[in-house]
This record gives sequence, structure tokens and C-alpha cells, in this order.
Amino acid sequence: TRIYTSGFSAGSLWSSYLILERSEYLAAAAIFSGGIGLFPYQKPQRTTPVLLVDGGPGDVYGGVVNFETMTEDFAQRLTQDGHFVMRCSHTRGHRLPQGATSWGFDFLSTHSYAQSQSPLLGSDPVSRGYPNWCEIR
Repeated sequence: TRIYTSGFSAGSLWSSYLILERSEYLAAAAIFSGGIGLFPYQKPQRTTPVLLVDGGPGDVYGGVVNFETMTEDFAQRLTQDGHFVMRCSHTRGHRLPQGATSWGFDFLSTHSYAQSQSPLLGSDPVSRGYPNWCEIR
């Protein structure tokens, strides 16, 4: 009931791929600088709550991989397909934001596989300890 995926950079690309290919096993995901673009989007089998975080315009790896764009594309597609998405974008480039382990863990632990809706739906992320640059889509 509590299988999660999370990662940063290449680990987040893997977690993004798992959402697309193995969502039927996941309770939630916390993805830091991941997204789609290096592989095609296909509608996940099961709607899964996803926390998507990027580092803003400077979140580029190797001058080629633009995590801000890939994360936003993923957020839009997941939202269109009915997933609960919390979208966060800091401005510190390709790095984990301060406190990410704390509120990332909160996001994951708030969700279980059996829930049909996110407990965070309709809430104010900031009042729960998320940064003020996070929003529920």
C-alpha cells in the first residue's frame, strides 16, 4: 500500500519512467529535476499523486537537458490525465532545494495506494510546510 518512487536528476528520470510504465504499483512519486522529453509520454495505467520539482531556468544539465521544461511538460500531461500534481519550481538551478527531504517525505507519506483522492487536494501547501513556490495543479 506504500510503494513510492523518488529521485533527483537521472534518478528522477527513472522515477518519471516508472510513473508511465508501472503506475499500477505506485502509491505516489516525488520527482526532483526529472520529467519527460528524453522518452515519450504515454498515459499511465493508474492515476498517481506526483510531486514535481525543478530548479527554474538554470536547471539544465550538460547544456542540453532542460529539466524545467521537461518537468513542466510532465506536469501538464499528468494534470490533463487526471493525476494529482503538486508543482514546485525554485530558482537555484540543478540541485535539490533546501528542506526537500522533509517536505518530499511528507508528500509521499501522506499518500497510500488505497486512496482515491489526495488528502492534499484543496489544501494550502504552504500551511503544511511546503515552500511558497509550490502549487497544487
